[in-house]
Amino acid sequence: MYPASETGPTGSTDALPIGARASYRVRQEVVRMQASVGDRVVIHGRIVGAAERSGEVIEVRGSGENPLLVVRYDDGHEAILSPGSDCEVRHAS
Repeated sequence: MYPASETGPTGSTDALPIGARASYRVRQEVVRMQASVGDRVVIHGRIVGAAERSGEVIEVRGSGENPLLVVRYDDGHEAILSPGSDCEVRHAS
């Protein structure tokens, strides 16, 4: 059986026979990461119990499609960051 949120290829929730293949359409939404100098970034832990890291964007490199952020973290460490799904941008007010 499929979880309540999934259905088989015919729309039913019946189990597929062994060796059968199923294909699903997944709705994907593209969100562009827009950050500018002075914004804060928060990197969420990727596993349970991992600490969050936060810092300030001090430079933006790269194109709009592939931004690279130079971030100064709260512990003083600087790094180039390619924002991913675990990154949150908090815009400066």
